[in-house]
Amino acid sequence: MNYPATALSVIHNVLQNLVDQLKLHAEVKLNPGVWMDKTLLQIVEALPLSKSNLKEDLSMNDLIKADQHLSTLKDVRIVYLPSSPVASIHVIGKSPEYETGMELQKFMMDTKLTQLKPDLRHYGFNHPNGVQPDGSDHGYERWVTIPYDLEVREPFVKKHFTGGLHAAHMIPMGSFEEWGWLTEWVEHHEEYEPN
Repeated sequence: MNYPATALSVIHNVLQNLVDQLKLHAEVKLNPGVWMDKTLLQIVEALPLSKSNLKEDLSMNDLIKADQHLSTLKDVRIVYLPSSPVASIHVIGKSPEYETGMELQKFMMDTKLTQLKPDLRHYGFNHPNGVQPDGSDHGYERWVTIPYDLEVREPFVKKHFTGGLHAAHMIPMGSFEEWGWLTEWVEHHEEYEPN
């Protein structure tokens, strides 16, 4: 049976989703009740069971349909984030996530920020995404909410986050394709539109 790379990738994603869900139940003795779990059923249903006979080939349309089913986010929340001043740090280079993370950790310790603002929020985003193969033009910016009267020093800059409604989704480390799924979810939502 020769599947093109795309088809094998889809099958891999389906099986990986199934394995991930089974791992969540690793402490539980597997019994018929586990198979009633809604997430597990969605993963199993993504594969066309009517064609599970090994002698039949899955068509590419079946695999695309399964991939679309699994590529749909089901746990996005709309949250209101309040406006707030933020301490911002921005780095462009080969490891900006690491560099900004280390600087932010030092800033928070030096200012005792968790004591000054126990309800702090931390935001991070690519800025810019970068296109160079060596990553030298990849940027990352981090914000942490701060009290209004807190002054910041370089390499931080004080900015104002306007807040508002935001789509929130937890993305497991390494599942970066879900950023695209979240963008698609927002762009095609019937009630909200992106700003």
